[in-house]
Order: sequence, then C-alpha cells, then structure tokens
Amino acid sequence: MADDDGDLRLLIHYALTADGFDIVEVHDGAEALTVLESTEAAALVTDIAMPRLDGIGLVAALRRQPRTVELPVIVITGLSREEERMRQLERDAYVHVLCKPFSPTEIRSLIVSAVDGGVGHATTG
Repeated sequence: MADDDGDLRLLIHYALTADGFDIVEVHDGAEALTVLESTEAAALVTDIAMPRLDGIGLVAALRRQPRTVELPVIVITGLSREEERMRQLERDAYVHVLCKPFSPTEIRSLIVSAVDGGVGHATTG
C-alpha cells in the first residue's frame, strides 16, 4: 500500500489485516517501486497524490515492467476534479479507482476481487 497519509494507511491496514492480508506500507510511489522489485505482491493499493512519484506515475512504471504489468491495482483518490482522468486510467492501465471517502468494507471487497482476478490487466484488458 502506497500512501503518504499515515492515518489512511492505518485505516486500510486494520481493514485488511482483519481479513488475514499481509500488508506492506510505503510513503510514496518511489518506495513502492523499490519494494515491488523484491517482493511478490498480490495487489497494490495506491493513492494518487503523493510526493516524489504520484500514483499515476507509479501505475505507468508498473505497466512498463514485465514483472508487474498484470499486478492488480486499486487507486484511491480524493480528487473529484480529476474524475475523467481517473476513468481514463481505469481504461488504459486496467486499474480500479476508489474515491474517498470509502468504507473499510469497500476496500476489502475490492482487494478480494483483485486477488481473485476481478481487477487487473489480465482479466479486464
């Protein structure tokens, strides 16, 4: 999970570890890329607005790497003014966009769907 908001990371952490998921938390997209180079991940949850490398840059980098080209990605955003850009991201990069605020149930449902093949390049492309 990549997000510079520690409170949101904590909320997502509790929501997902309660269901048995192992969570790796990072502060931004650059850290996420570093971690994903050496860690096998079932899915990625990332914010859009982050320092150093934002969520859109992170998704673009992931889609260029053979190892992560099909990694299911859930992008979370509070930027309603970016709605059309987010929908384009869903179509082009095969991600799911989740707008803030969202409930723990919503994020859990999306992660389960992603891990089971419901979100990601291979199944929606």
